[in-house]
Amino acid sequence: MGNTIIQSGRDTIINGSSDRSKSLRIIYSGRQVIDTSGSDIFNQTLDLDNTATLRLSPHFDNTLVELSWPSAPPLTISQPTPGKTYKMPGTDQVVEFENGVTYLGAQLMASRRNVLFDTAEHQTQVLRVQDRIFRVKLDSIQDKRTSNHPFSFEYTFIISETDPTYEYMRRAIAEDDYGPEKYLRPFREYPEGGLGFHLPETTNNRANIVRLQAGGKAFLFDPAKRQVTFRMTTAAGRPITLEHPLTPSPNGSGRHLIVMVWDEQKGAKLAIDGHIFRDGLD
Repeated sequence: MGNTIIQSGRDTIINGSSDRSKSLRIIYSGRQVIDTSGSDIFNQTLDLDNTATLRLSPHFDNTLVELSWPSAPPLTISQPTPGKTYKMPGTDQVVEFENGVTYLGAQLMASRRNVLFDTAEHQTQVLRVQDRIFRVKLDSIQDKRTSNHPFSFEYTFIISETDPTYEYMRRAIAEDDYGPEKYLRPFREYPEGGLGFHLPETTNNRANIVRLQAGGKAFLFDPAKRQVTFRMTTAAGRPITLEHPLTPSPNGSGRHLIVMVWDEQKGAKLAIDGHIFRDGLD
């Protein structure tokens, strides 16, 4: 039995905030089922609105289920050839099947993330796909085990997209480690340091607004308002604001190289596509 979508749809909401005008936005919601009673157990998936796919892992029972977030589409081999090597998708690793063993089939998958759902502490997980946030809830587990099918369970999930607030973006599980929290640590812990970004103006046809704030420092990249801002306070209590317009990207690429450097004893520098603005730093 394949992946069954019981109910899915899109809702229309109005999103707005204090620093941008209200805009119409479409969000995804749906109910999906993973059923392990068929022969194609590990082809069971959850689809996050065609942006990401989570696949059933071997770790499941009547209280929990673990889904894998592949870093590349899996490779399914209907009849593996013993002694032949196969490349693991998305990696440089190879797998070789042993001689003298009959293989009915195989699926090679490189998983970058495993996401656990259970009926106790991990019933709902928040997942981030680029700039979209999905709340995935394990709604129910139906035990369908019989003497002939000792591993038969039905897992029902409710998936709802939600507004990508800073708090959700910070704590969400992502396919990789590229997230705001990675860049907040230098803000908090380094009295002297720097950060660099190569940022696109848009993602998913929307303005790619990036905000970071921690340790008395704040960064804003706002292509909608054509503005880049870096703020901090020195150890002596002097506030510094470096705020400059975002000019058209070099060569019309739609991407910008942003570098900020700070020294809490002296001041800060902000470079936008090679144009340097400073206050207190040479």
